Amino acid sequence: MKVPYALTSIVIFVAVMWMGISLATASDTWHYRMTVVVATPEGIKTGSVVREVIYHGATIGSGGPGVSMEIKGEAIPIDLGKDGILFALLCGAYYGDDYGTDVLFSAFNRAADGKLRPSDIPRSGKKVLSTDTYPMFVRFRDLTDPFSVERVNVVEDARTNKPGLAIDGIPLGKDVTVREVTIEITDAPVTIAIDKLLPWLKELHGGYLNGGFGSRGAPLGLHAGNFERD
Repeated sequence: MKVPYALTSIVIFVAVMWMGISLATASDTWHYRMTVVVATPEGIKTGSVVREVIYHGATIGSGGPGVSMEIKGEAIPIDLGKDGILFALLCGAYYGDDYGTDVLFSAFNRAADGKLRPSDIPRSGKKVLSTDTYPMFVRFRDLTDPFSVERVNVVEDARTNKPGLAIDGIPLGKDVTVREVTIEITDAPVTIAIDKLLPWLKELHGGYLNGGFGSRGAPLGLHAGNFERD
């Protein structure tokens, strides 16, 4: 049976389009270690975790439709001694809730144009983050009470000219400054430990810190996903 020319053209067009879409998309997975180093009067305090990023979408793009990114991992606890435990969250002022995934592309974007380029992400390498790409920091007055959370802001320490930490404008502690925040590609397994520090996280079932699924009344508008994704 002779296939009509118009139908043949349509089949060829669809096949070419499918091939083009296939060639223009990428799927990949990376593990990265984020480390926060804080200088204190008691010495250097360090915390780090390993997270996993799963990407599917355009080989070059700016996000949006057709792009799928997942993050598996948790917030970084940094034990500051008498100043409590500082948490570097999976969200940030610059990227919001997508911080955990977007920071990977931002750190290794050779073109520095905001585009997502999976081909830019190496299989090894380490970058020091600029302060405008730091995660959001918080602290709990009582680790057993999610309503006791306090935002810890990064501010310039006038005496050291380094990023200091403050709550409501009051320094977290004398000479407490962020030495650096780094991101490094690794093949280490994803860190799973935060439930030992914040046992109430599982009870939220992915909801907000107020125990519900709406942000109204939730301390700092935070939800379980800012602390843990699996």
